[in-house]
Amino acid sequence: MKILVSCYACSPYKGSEPGMGWNFVRQIALHHELHILVESKFRDDLERYFAQHPEERNNKHFYYITRERHKLLRKIWPPSYYWYYKSWQKKAYKKALELDAALNFDLVHQLNMV
Repeated sequence: MKILVSCYACSPYKGSEPGMGWNFVRQIALHHELHILVESKFRDDLERYFAQHPEERNNKHFYYITRERHKLLRKIWPPSYYWYYKSWQKKAYKKALELDAALNFDLVHQLNMV
């Protein structure tokens, strides 16, 4: 199948959400063509991993979407993180519509955050 996943956090080098996202992506791609929407802060980790393991790039197509950040506001009011995450979700949704129109996915799945 051709699958689109929204996997905000995805890294082969980190635990918790990014590690969980990476492990799901890695396993799904063993059997399906996978297109992954991921936050751009994970780009360096993914590119470093694929430089060391180019054979694992098979069936994985990443689309990096940048989440805006406001470090001072987050220190003052930590829940502000979710305002910016919501904005990221809207960007991911627009990209998903664009990709689906071009690639006609069999399945679309929200993989993570939490």
